Amino acid sequence: MMSRDRRFYVIFALGAALVLALAVACGSAEPEVVEKIVEVEKVVEVEVEKIVEVEKVVEVEVINREVVIATPSPAEAHFYMAATSPNAKRGGIARIHQHGPAGSYDIFTSTSNTRQNWMSLVYDQLLVKDARNPSSEVVPDVAYAWEVTDDLSTYTFHLREGVKFHNGSELTSEDVKASIIRAVDPESYHEGGRSPIGGTLSSGGVAPAGLSTPDEYTLVATIPMADVKPLQWLMTGWSSQYLKIADDAELAKHNGRFHEVSPVESSGSGPFIMTEINDDRVITEANPNYWNPNAPYLDGIHFIWGKNNSTQLTASVATGQIDWSMFITPADSNDPRGPLASHPNLNHGYHTIPDAAGVALNNVTGPLSDKTMRRAIALGLDVNIVRKVMEPYFQLEYHGGFWPYSPELGNYSLTEAELAETKYFRSPTPEDIAEAKELLKAAGYASGADVPTLTIITMEDPGFELVVQSYQAQLKENLDIDSVISINEMGTYHQKFHDREYDMGAEMYFPMHNPYPEEWLAYTLGYVDGKPGGMNRSGANMPGFDDLLVELGNSTPETRMEVSKRLFDLLADNMPHLPLSMGYVNHEWWSADFKGYRCDECSYTGAYMGGKWDYVWLDR
Repeated sequence: MMSRDRRFYVIFALGAALVLALAVACGSAEPEVVEKIVEVEKVVEVEVEKIVEVEKVVEVEVINREVVIATPSPAEAHFYMAATSPNAKRGGIARIHQHGPAGSYDIFTSTSNTRQNWMSLVYDQLLVKDARNPSSEVVPDVAYAWEVTDDLSTYTFHLREGVKFHNGSELTSEDVKASIIRAVDPESYHEGGRSPIGGTLSSGGVAPAGLSTPDEYTLVATIPMADVKPLQWLMTGWSSQYLKIADDAELAKHNGRFHEVSPVESSGSGPFIMTEINDDRVITEANPNYWNPNAPYLDGIHFIWGKNNSTQLTASVATGQIDWSMFITPADSNDPRGPLASHPNLNHGYHTIPDAAGVALNNVTGPLSDKTMRRAIALGLDVNIVRKVMEPYFQLEYHGGFWPYSPELGNYSLTEAELAETKYFRSPTPEDIAEAKELLKAAGYASGADVPTLTIITMEDPGFELVVQSYQAQLKENLDIDSVISINEMGTYHQKFHDREYDMGAEMYFPMHNPYPEEWLAYTLGYVDGKPGGMNRSGANMPGFDDLLVELGNSTPETRMEVSKRLFDLLADNMPHLPLSMGYVNHEWWSADFKGYRCDECSYTGAYMGGKWDYVWLDR
């Protein structure tokens, strides 16, 4: 196991510092970094950098980006989510765009907003990120208080009493424990696919054996000292929207697989109850027995099916048919004379998603399980053309190579200009194409025409559908390799990764929770306890990779550059995926009478996050 004692506080400070430029765009001061969490109920005196307004104003210490927090609240009352305005109205039906219809209902395997938006309000979480303001502090949800030991080896969560699932049963620590086990060890339920947050938790030392429930309302997670990570690491996991709390009995009933279990029939404990799913929309109603006395404010939310990044979506928002949406194209969002920017009754937000992304390659089955074939594909495919195709739909950032450009941290990495001259990253030269064809022969194929037809999967999205057409055309033109395209609903798309029903995929992403590649690469391309890391969807299994991560984690400032160069070269030799971007900007638009959400023209960073919509209200 990697020793991280030497660099613990350095990583933590740098991880927070890197996001200051992307922090709060509403005039707040710089966030104050704290080194340990404060019990929620305890009254303390702190120097505050920001005041968060709820029905009861509380002082908060803020750590930005994915971590955050101490939220002291009055000893006589637990924290409850509430609208920021004391004049918030109640009632009404909000209309939110949702890419769909959905092809999967599994809350644990989704990495897309297809389920994480419209299903978030049906379930509760242990902790949540506060979506009312751009700094996204971590605040209580089902856990009203928590403690962390000084050595970060033990997390204790105190749960609210009387929280009911929609089926009437009480939510207890056993349900929380079962949901965490489902996330970190899906094989324990036989049929469940991997959870996107499972890698974060498991690489942070969270394992079934370390979870205990001293009583119905207490959960304890004990972390082996060898696996202890900076505080921000597990706080990201505990507060992730990917960690929903499901009924333990339902998890057992369905063997951990909710792929075909309608949320109308399953039971969460969230502020809204799903009553109908049809070809036009999802209909939810306010939960009359919700444990939060403040929420919800709305009578219900209708999620209107549509297509992300489409002209129809832009028109629906501009004409007032939709109250809130993400995934509006950069072209429509950035046009000062367009139907959105010139609209007097619309608000706009910038959402920076700090994820590395790459062309997905199946490392386990099929022709691309041979690294020689993957290198041939990398030489014959021009990712610069791919990024150009994506440009109207996604504002991509690209630099570094396999991780962001970060020489200031001692990492070997390349500028965008340097990548344009580097093999595997540049536009293919005649020499590259010739080498690719020789690699095909080395893999046992006399020519590209002899390679079995490749299956390229994508999700229903105008941008990604064009992307895979670009893959297909380049493979045929440069290497004479035939391929077929399979277009899937987003949930089904991600399920096909799990089931290995693909050769190439439009895109796969890798969450970067801190700037050190050895940390996040461990669960995106490595193995944890003999199994692929939680986000290792390609099934990459590269000899020497995990050992190099350990060596890089234990390197000194003098040796880090050399070790990271060897890691870079190992990845180039194995080519588990083709790097596409190091983050992108997503545009959100909402009606001015859709109240309680972030401020107009604010920016924030992190995973997709609308929260449970228990704090929004309609001023109409």
